[in-house]
Amino acid sequence: MATTTTRLSLIKPDYTDNVDVADINSNMDDLDAAVGASVVTSGTRPASPFTGQVIFETDTSASYVYDGSTWQSLGGAGGGGLADTFLLMGA
Repeated sequence: MATTTTRLSLIKPDYTDNVDVADINSNMDDLDAAVGASVVTSGTRPASPFTGQVIFETDTSASYVYDGSTWQSLGGAGGGGLADTFLLMGA
């Protein structure tokens, strides 16, 4: 029986399952949506962010990363934030 990944809910078929092309296509769409920063406004941040998700707010010109509980500034309009740490992590 298929399971899903914890962060993006990608479908992981069991070794005995037949692979469904629709599942592969769905996984690819989910990966495509997750790569890179999401462009949002301060009022349209993701309702269910995943740890490590990066957003750019067009109304504040600021970037944030979700640390699992809160959005942390990566810098932007006000400068500072976690930008140096984020770059050192290789993201």
